[in-house]
Amino acid sequence: MGSGTKYYLPKAFYIHFDGIDDERENLVEIVNGLLDMKGEGGWAVSAPQLAAFVQALEEHFEHEEAYMEKFGYPGLDWHRDHHSECLQRAKNILAESERRGGVDDALIERCFVEVIHEIARGDLKFGEFVDGKNIVLDKD
Repeated sequence: MGSGTKYYLPKAFYIHFDGIDDERENLVEIVNGLLDMKGEGGWAVSAPQLAAFVQALEEHFEHEEAYMEKFGYPGLDWHRDHHSECLQRAKNILAESERRGGVDDALIERCFVEVIHEIARGDLKFGEFVDGKNIVLDKD
């Protein structure tokens, strides 16, 4: 992605279920905030934004997993493992940024890829499960 270009969440990745899409949009906005602050003070400026990304990602995963457990989603164990792997990758990005003294385009893109990767690999399957069971809860 070129400098100044903002990331966005393609509508095809939405599952339209109880704020999950809003949480994902928030993750994308946090990543876009990193783009805005890139080069504006190094680690001291980017650390809180990266920490917010990791925290929001963790809260999003907890929210999803609670619904998966509530509705008896058969892929829950795999999904928990997948979330754990994604969260560890996000924490590794945070640590790498600290070592480098700030963020650059490559680290910011990795943050975005973690969001999209998580959605593409797992959440669409959960969305199909929810739709197949006709579960409706505060649809967006």
